[in-house]
Amino acid sequence: MTKDASIEIPRSVESLAMGSQESQDDEARARQWAAAVAFIEQGPMCHYATINKDGRPQQSLVWVGVENDELVVASLWDHLKVRNVRRDPRVSLSMSSGSRDAMGITEYLVVEGMARVTDGGAAALLNKLAKIYVAPDAEWPPPPWHDHPPDGWITRITPVRVRGWGPWQEANPL
Repeated sequence: MTKDASIEIPRSVESLAMGSQESQDDEARARQWAAAVAFIEQGPMCHYATINKDGRPQQSLVWVGVENDELVVASLWDHLKVRNVRRDPRVSLSMSSGSRDAMGITEYLVVEGMARVTDGGAAALLNKLAKIYVAPDAEWPPPPWHDHPPDGWITRITPVRVRGWGPWQEANPL
């Protein structure tokens, strides 16, 4: 008779084995996030959704940047999108690359996250983003606000979920 050849794996080795898979998953997520950041830094137009008081979505077309792994959106004035985030921090952003893959599917990126509004800095952020979205030598905000822009607000978004179709997506099931 043959005896069962199973062996007991010591806890430390089992943890290492699990950690190995987890670190591979972390590496894959890091690569996906790096691809998403590279895409965002190209300046795609971004549809930004917040939640109105009555629960309906509110959408704006915005310029978006990345600072310290957070997405950033600036507003010189206290627009509805800013007031909505103060009340409910859940947001979603979507962007299309305009590129199609080999199957003809347009690449797009969706980032769902939790947002917070910080005071000031909007003019400087908009000026930085204008060089991507308008022209390399663009100055923002334009007159008459250029010399004395309002402090405004920056909405900082911590990504919770990143999805879409492109190099930032998880493995394609096809």
